[in-house]
Amino acid sequence: MRKLPEARAVAEMLSGLLDRETLVKPAPKLSLYSPAPLAVARYTDDSGALAAACLMDLRFGCGAGASLTLIPPSIAQASAAGHALPPNLEENLREVLNILARLFNDGGPHVVLRSLAVQPPPLQDDLTLLLRRQRTDYEVTIEAYGPGSLCFTG
Repeated sequence: MRKLPEARAVAEMLSGLLDRETLVKPAPKLSLYSPAPLAVARYTDDSGALAAACLMDLRFGCGAGASLTLIPPSIAQASAAGHALPPNLEENLREVLNILARLFNDGGPHVVLRSLAVQPPPLQDDLTLLLRRQRTDYEVTIEAYGPGSLCFTG
């Protein structure tokens, strides 16, 4: 079973990448059944099979995407409230998630970010199976951008 990233490693990587204080703490499980869409990053192994995933609410997705290139927090918050991940924030979030792949590769088979999509629940069966195997959920607070939910599974 793949080792999932610990809170300290997530905080250090995001703080360094975003150049902002980032607090990461364990949180209740991210609801997979709320009406709000989730951003879902799929990571595949060298054979192309789904090996890991990150699921996040749009508060984290828009905040992380915006903070990477100093887009004002108000734009990130308005996008999340409107259940949208605009193309510029999606591109930035994809870069953040690509770098977070390193956390999955620490001591496990190599994975790469294959896709990022915003989708309403229910999730596809392969993701549901992965989540049943193991998951770790965090509340991530990015300085000036506020808190959001981030779930790792693999």
